[in-house]
Amino acid sequence: MKAYFYSVLVLLTLVRGLQASEDEASPVMNSVKFTGDYVTFSEAKPKFRPLHQEQPVYPKELLQKRVEGFAIVAFLVQLDGATAQCQVVEASDAAFGEAARAAIALWKFSPPQFGGTPGPIAMSFPVEFTVPAQLAMDSDTPDGPKSGS
Repeated sequence: MKAYFYSVLVLLTLVRGLQASEDEASPVMNSVKFTGDYVTFSEAKPKFRPLHQEQPVYPKELLQKRVEGFAIVAFLVQLDGATAQCQVVEASDAAFGEAARAAIALWKFSPPQFGGTPGPIAMSFPVEFTVPAQLAMDSDTPDGPKSGS
């Protein structure tokens, strides 16, 4: 079943690679390497829900340039619901990857209840970075949105 997890990651990587534009500065592609024992989402058939999902901080330099992109982060959900071993699988820019990784490292889930094999659960999550519409239309504010917007 771990092969299934990696197959999904490879497929996501290939699709994202086709969508990425050629002018993006520093794309990232990494292999996922978790340490210790874990199970895949499909093996565990866990039931849990997110309790806290920290939103990534848009990298300032990319926001100023109105650059949009994505990151895919793989991680383990521990039995207490905390995330661990957050890794950037792919990102259109290294700054997007780090912003997504840092946010997901702070996520918290309800403790998983299992229908299958218990253990830390391997997952991945895509994060899209899109310039807010108001900022995209306002070319007079290169430093980002004004407070109170």
